[in-house]
This record gives sequence, C-alpha cells and structure tokens, in this order.
Amino acid sequence: MADLQLASSLRMLSTFADARRLLDGRPADALARRVFPEYDGEMSAGTYALAA
Repeated sequence: MADLQLASSLRMLSTFADARRLLDGRPADALARRVFPEYDGEMSAGTYALAA
C-alpha cells in the first residue's frame, strides 16, 4: 500500500519540470512510472521555485 501512495505522489511530482531533474534515473522514479505509466499534465520549468 505504501508503494502505491509513494508512486502516485512521485509520479505527480514528475510532471513538474523543475522536480523531474531530481527524480530522473532514480529507483523511485522507475517505480512511479511502472505503476503509473501514463500521467496527464506537465508544469513548465520555473512554475515553482525549488531549492537545489
């Protein structure tokens, strides 16, 4: 159950261009994309400021 909850949150975060670079290539991102292969929407870079 926890995997499903984490995967849905991470998949949503991957729609943020600024957050995507922090997730790409990580095992958590692979899980999120395996559980939710199709996910509508995308936020362009700069929409939200993230600390790097």
